[in-house]
Amino acid sequence: MRHEPWPKTALLLAIIIGVVVVATQAFLHWFYGLVSFLVLTASLARYFFPTHYALDAEGVECTLLGFV
Repeated sequence: MRHEPWPKTALLLAIIIGVVVVATQAFLHWFYGLVSFLVLTASLARYFFPTHYALDAEGVECTLLGFV
């Protein structure tokens, strides 16, 4: 996210917030907004959170939020 232009990140966050608001209003319960927020954030985790790669003789290892 640091290496992307800030308008791209702002637009992505606006879309996520918009979907959360629409889901909350459409289903008339905050739980559906929370679920949509969690699903969208999880699907875009590689964009929002740092990803570390390690290359060795055995192959490539990718670590995201402490998980390999």
